[in-house]
Amino acid sequence: MYASLAAAFTKVPVVCTFHGQTDIRQNESHRRVKLAIAGRERNRYVFVSDRLRDWFVRNHDIPATRARVVHNGIDCDIFRPAPDEEMRTILGAQPDDVLVGAVGNMRRPKDYPTFLHAAAQLARQSDRFRFVIVGAADEPVLSELVQLRTELGLEHRLVFAGFRSDIDRVMNALDVYALTSSTEGFSLTTVQAMACATPVVATHCGGPEEILDHGETGMLVPVGDAAQIAAAISELAMNAEKRATMGAAGRRCAVSEFSLASMVEGYAQIYDECLGIPPENRRRRGAPALAAT
Repeated sequence: MYASLAAAFTKVPVVCTFHGQTDIRQNESHRRVKLAIAGRERNRYVFVSDRLRDWFVRNHDIPATRARVVHNGIDCDIFRPAPDEEMRTILGAQPDDVLVGAVGNMRRPKDYPTFLHAAAQLARQSDRFRFVIVGAADEPVLSELVQLRTELGLEHRLVFAGFRSDIDRVMNALDVYALTSSTEGFSLTTVQAMACATPVVATHCGGPEEILDHGETGMLVPVGDAAQIAAAISELAMNAEKRATMGAAGRRCAVSEFSLASMVEGYAQIYDECLGIPPENRRRRGAPALAAT
């Protein structure tokens, strides 16, 4: 918003990227002012998923002609299959355990209470299950989750690992990655897990539906349904062959559709559009040829 305000005086086009519905809330007192500042004719809105774009166009009267979609991309050379037994130990799992993890800062939209309730159901099924949540702890959410962990009897089965910068190692330590969010603009962690060939169970919370092919590259379950989340995790946990097949399919999908190169090329095209450079002239000015591999 600050860049858009400054650019209104300098006549420089601005590309405004939205990552989730909460970037501009419907009940914000300055919502219309923000949209007006960001909505200059030369500006472009970028959304990280088609669903998020459609939601903003529908609920905030954003002109569809200036709304673009660029999926988040990851470095698939960093996020790659590399099983990490040392990290499993750090996260509280033994070699024969089934380690189920979630990654993301502790905020309400992540719906970690549902993750804990699903974990409790799985813990009653087998002693092999272990659980971890990786992410910065915001209050009062952390205190509430610690209390819920005690109420569910998960003190010795579930670890709050806090913030970590080595998420590639975390993903390679997990047997199943679980995303239980109530809303996601995209879900970068889902793609990171896929790139590491870790099978994913994710809720129908927006972004994952554009990432996962249910039953092929991951499992999609209803938001807030701990029983179905637990059932999907259990199905993968008890079937090593299915985990391997789904993990390999997820890796192929992440490399082909959600690479860093694909994201960079998407933004480059939008910058060219803002500058009025026609497609046939872009290579001539030295723009690199990027491939989604």
